[in-house]
Amino acid sequence: MGMYIFQWFQGFVYQLRTDESGQDLTEYGLLVAFIAIVVVVAIVIFGEEVSALFGGLGASIEEWLS
Repeated sequence: MGMYIFQWFQGFVYQLRTDESGQDLTEYGLLVAFIAIVVVVAIVIFGEEVSALFGGLGASIEEWLS
C-alpha cells in the first residue's frame, strides 16, 4: 500500500513538472499579484499627497461652481 502511494505521488509530481497547460494562467496570476503589491505600496507611500491633491481639486471645483 505504501509503495503504491509513493509511486502515485512520484507520477503526480512528474506530471506537474512536465505539464505546461496551466503555465500561462500561473504567469498571469503572478503578474496580477505583482501589480497589486505595487499598487498597495504606492498607496502607502503616496496616499497622503494624492488625498491632498484631490481634496484641493475638489475644493477648487466647488469654488468654481458656486
